[in-house]
Amino acid sequence: MASIYKRKWTNAKGAVKEAYRVEYTTPDGKKATKQFHTKREAKLFVESLSELKSQYKQQSMDTTLFGEVCDAWLAAAEKGRGDHPPEKLTIAEYRGLLTNYIKPELGNLLLSDITQQRLKEFRDWALERKIEAKRTRRRTRGHEQYQTISRSTAKKIVGVVKQVIGYALSEGMITVDPRRDINIKAQSGRHLNRSSDKIEIHTQEEMRIILETAEKLTRSQHKGIANRWIRYYPLVMVLVYCGLRASEVRGLYRESVDLNERTIEVKQRVDKLGEMGPPKSARSYRTVPFPSLMVEPLKRLLDSHDHRLVFATRNGTPMQHKNLMEDVWFYVQEKAGVPIRNLHSARHFYASSLIDMNVPLKELSELLGHEDEAFTLKTYGHLMKRADDKERRARLADALVLTDAAA
Repeated sequence: MASIYKRKWTNAKGAVKEAYRVEYTTPDGKKATKQFHTKREAKLFVESLSELKSQYKQQSMDTTLFGEVCDAWLAAAEKGRGDHPPEKLTIAEYRGLLTNYIKPELGNLLLSDITQQRLKEFRDWALERKIEAKRTRRRTRGHEQYQTISRSTAKKIVGVVKQVIGYALSEGMITVDPRRDINIKAQSGRHLNRSSDKIEIHTQEEMRIILETAEKLTRSQHKGIANRWIRYYPLVMVLVYCGLRASEVRGLYRESVDLNERTIEVKQRVDKLGEMGPPKSARSYRTVPFPSLMVEPLKRLLDSHDHRLVFATRNGTPMQHKNLMEDVWFYVQEKAGVPIRNLHSARHFYASSLIDMNVPLKELSELLGHEDEAFTLKTYGHLMKRADDKERRARLADALVLTDAAA
């Protein structure tokens, strides 16, 4: 943007002089001024600025690496916008995606090489990317050496690349947007049963065995195991019977547990970095009821320590997410001899149980702390359809009866 101003002054000899000053921004973003004798010269200079800017952009694209733009975008993202600083976990996730996937593949390319075709190739690469299988001491057996990354992770990777390009456009580093048609669609509910991202849910019988196993561990003859599972048994119950997120369980305060009313108030969480903060969204603030059989295990746990966090470590600090996953959830499944499913499967079980009880969509969404009913429907719509089909078919079977049983 450039502006032309007419300037008049009187020199030392008393003569009145005039000129035309141009205030403009250089291609590299600096403020500058230039003065001309005539207005025509000033206008010609302003017209030339667009060409200079175009040349500078092209030169910048031919010398700037895409990895450098990624670093600049991440630095800007860390500062946030206005009064809404980003969560540390979000920035950590961005940094991980850039370090592990994006910069190794695109970082050494010039900005001018990031074309629509190259982005399409990168998207296809993300969808087919194979990585070394994650191995934990609970889930070693049965894994192949390599596995593809999930579709949702590939979608996040491509999403970050698109944000970096948006940043380059906003900063004037490029003039053409190469992101058109570079998308990865999320799996719809009807495809979940056939994809590697399908929702895995334990059966009622499997979950009963898990809970019975967790209770038996509280009575183990090994004192260390028994003491641990006095803490872990009610934790498993909260996961299964209340559907709390892992971060919400780890951030649960004792004053949020009402043993008389049999409710848990969700009003804070601990992220994977161990940072205590507010729930995931405004709708995540909620009060969840729990069954009477949970009262005694929870009371026993709360009486066993004086920490503010219900499921604290011995030092009163929040449990690490990895420990919750491996030492509690994977461990009890292994001991129970049931299929080993991920930590979120307990929340899916809670949701599917409510669906089987025909809990209305609005109430289901509120109990789960989802942002809105649309998200609940998108996530569990296929389970709702299954429940509806089951009820409808039962009605159809009854309607086929021609006579009363006593006839």
